[in-house]
Amino acid sequence: MWIFMIGVLCSVITAGIITNKTLRSIEKNLPNTLFLELNDLSDVLEKFSETVQAAEIAQIIPDHENLNLFRARLDIVYNDIIKLRESYVFDNMVQASAFHAVVAPAVADLQIWLTEGVSGFGPDTKITAAIAYNRISEAYQKAHSLNKEAKLRGQRILEKQKLRLDQFLFSANLLFGLTIVISLSLVYLLFQQYVFQRRESLAQAAIQDQQDLLNSLFDNVFLGITVWNQKGELLLSNKAFNEITGYSSQDIQTHENWFVKAYPDAEYRSRVLKDWNKNPDQKKVIREFIISCKNSNTKEIEFCGSFLADGRALVTMTDITDRKIAEKDKIRAQNTASEHKKLALVGQIAGKMAHDFNNILGIVMGNTELALMDCTDEKTKKTLKLIFNQTLRGKNLTKNLVAFAKDQEPKQEYFQIHGKIDLVLDLLKKELEGIAVTRDDDPSLPELLADPGMIEHALVNLIQNSIHATSLSENPQITLRSSLQDETITIEIEDNGCGIPEGNLEKIYEPAFTLKGSKDVVGSYKAGIRGTGYGMANVKKYIEQHKGSISVTSKVESGTLFTISLPVFKKELTFEEKIIIEDEITQHGKRILLVEDETAISDIQYRILTQAPCNHRVDIANNGQIAMDLFCKNDYDFVSLDYILPGGINGIDVYHYIRQTNKIIPILFISGNIEFLESIRELKHKDPHIDHLSKPCKNIDYLNSINKLLEVS
Repeated sequence: MWIFMIGVLCSVITAGIITNKTLRSIEKNLPNTLFLELNDLSDVLEKFSETVQAAEIAQIIPDHENLNLFRARLDIVYNDIIKLRESYVFDNMVQASAFHAVVAPAVADLQIWLTEGVSGFGPDTKITAAIAYNRISEAYQKAHSLNKEAKLRGQRILEKQKLRLDQFLFSANLLFGLTIVISLSLVYLLFQQYVFQRRESLAQAAIQDQQDLLNSLFDNVFLGITVWNQKGELLLSNKAFNEITGYSSQDIQTHENWFVKAYPDAEYRSRVLKDWNKNPDQKKVIREFIISCKNSNTKEIEFCGSFLADGRALVTMTDITDRKIAEKDKIRAQNTASEHKKLALVGQIAGKMAHDFNNILGIVMGNTELALMDCTDEKTKKTLKLIFNQTLRGKNLTKNLVAFAKDQEPKQEYFQIHGKIDLVLDLLKKELEGIAVTRDDDPSLPELLADPGMIEHALVNLIQNSIHATSLSENPQITLRSSLQDETITIEIEDNGCGIPEGNLEKIYEPAFTLKGSKDVVGSYKAGIRGTGYGMANVKKYIEQHKGSISVTSKVESGTLFTISLPVFKKELTFEEKIIIEDEITQHGKRILLVEDETAISDIQYRILTQAPCNHRVDIANNGQIAMDLFCKNDYDFVSLDYILPGGINGIDVYHYIRQTNKIIPILFISGNIEFLESIRELKHKDPHIDHLSKPCKNIDYLNSINKLLEVS
C-alpha cells in the first residue's frame, strides 16, 4: 500500500510538473508563433506589393523584360501564398484562407493572362498589362485590408487566449496543488494508520508478553492453582497442581470429582466439606487437609480459597508435607534436647551419688555374702539372700541410670555382629538355660562400624528382656536373625513370651517405664523378675546414636519381635561412588589436617582423601595437642576436626586455637555429641567457613562436604 501511494504521489507530482511546463511553454511560444506568421504574411504582402509595382511598370512600358519581371514576381507570390496556406497554425487568426482566396485567384488569372492574353489581346500587349495591373491592384488592396484586419484581430484574440491560458494554468496549478494536498493527506493518513497499527502491534506484543508471563507464572509457580466457576466446574489448573496431586484436568472436572478422589474416606470427606462450608461468604480462607494423591500417597496440603469479583473461586494449594515433618522433627528435637538437659541433670546427680551409693551397696553386699557363708539358720539365710539380690538389683539400677543419663559419644570400631551376638549369648549362658535359642545369620554380612560396648549393652538388654518374657512359657524360644538389606544390617530378636500390650508399645522407650516387678499386674513374668525402667531407653538411645532405628511388633501371649537396623559404612568408596565423585569433586591435591582419635575412622578417611580422584596430602593427629602443634608448623588448606578428643583438649579448643591465626581456613567438624550439635548451629551463624557432619557418616558425604567447603573458601 505504501509503495502504491508513493507511486501515485510521484505520478501526480510528475504530471503536475509536465503540465505546468507545457502550459508555460504554450504561453511563451503562442505569441511568438502568431507574430511570426503575421510577419510572414506581411512579407508575402510586401512581395505582393513589389509585384503590383512590377505590374505598374509593365503597364507603362509593356516590353518583354518588364513583363517577364512581372511574371517572375507573380510566381514568387503564388508559391509563398501556397506555402503559407499549407503551414499556418493560426489560420482563423491571421485569415490565411481569406488572404489566399483574394490573392491566389488574382495571381492565377494574371499568370494565365500574361501567358495566353485576355479578351482577345495578346500577353505582351499594353491592354493586357493594363487589365492585369487593375486586377492585381484590386487584389492588393483587399489583401492589404485583410492583413491589417488580421493583425488587429490576432492581437485581440491573443489577449483573450492568453487570459484563458492563464486561467487554465491557474486552474491546473490549483488542481495540482489540491492533488498534492490530497495525496499528502492520504500519505499522512497512511502514516497515522501505520503508527496506529505499529502501536497496536506493540500493544498486542506487550499484551502477549504479559499473557506469556502470566501463563509462565501460572504453570511454573510452586503453588497448585485451580479456578472454579459457580457451578463447581474446574476451569483452570496449573502444572504444580498436577505435580502435587498427580491429577490432571481430565481427572478432576467438578468439585464432586475432587472431593471423592482427594478424600476417599467418607467420614473424613464429610469433615472436610463441613469445614469448607463453614464460612461460604468469607473472601479468603486458609485450611489444612490431608489429601490422597493419584498414586495413593497422602500429603498434607495448605489450601487458600478466595472468591473473584465475577463469582469464580480461586483455590491455591501448597504442599506442606515436608514442613510438617520438619515441624514434627523440630518438636521432637526440642523434646530430645529438653530430655537430654533433664537427663544431663540426672547424670550429674547420678554421677555424684553413684560412687557413694555403690560403696554403700558394696559394704552391704560384702557383709551379706560373709553372713551367708557363716549362717546356718535357714530363715535368716533366706533373708540374707533377699538382701543380697536387692543389692545386685541396686547395682544394676545405678549402672543403667548412669549409662542412660551420661551423654557419651560412640567410639567407632569395625567388628562382626556375629561375634558380638556370640559374646552376649555366652555372657547370658546361665540365664538361657532351658530356652531354645535359634540362630539365622547371613555369613556374608560386612563389618559394622559402631561402638562395641553400646551394641553389646543393647543386645544384652534385648535378649535379657526376651529371657524374662519367656519365664512362664511352656516351651520358651528365642530366635536371633541377622541379614543385609539395602546397605543396612538388620538384627531381629524374637521370642514366644508374654508379649507387650498394644497400649504400652509406645511407652517402653520412656525412662523409668517397666512392666516387671510391681508393675506386672497380670502376672506375665515369673516372680522375682524386676526391671529398672532404663534398659529399653538405653537401647533406643544407643541405636539412634549410630543413625539406626529400632521397631517392635508384639502380641500378648504370643510373643515379641524387636528389629534393629544399622547403616553400613564401607571402608572405601564403592565403584558407583567413585564415578559420582569424579564428576562432582573439583578440589584436588590440597593439604589437609585430619584430627581423629579413633584409628578405624582415621584410616578410612586418610585412604579416601589421599587416593584418586582427590589426591590430597593428609597429616593425622590423634589428639588436640598434636593437632595444634602440626597446624603451627605447617600450612594447611583444610582441617577435618573431631569434637571429642583425648587428653583434655577437645575439638572446640583446637578450633579456637586455629582461628587465632587463620580466620578463613575451612573446618569440618565430625561429631555425634549432643552438646556439640546444639552449639554448632550458633557457631555456624558466626563463622561461614565451617560445617559439620554427624558421626558416623558415609564416605561420599564426607568428601562432598570437604569439597563444598573448599569451593566456598
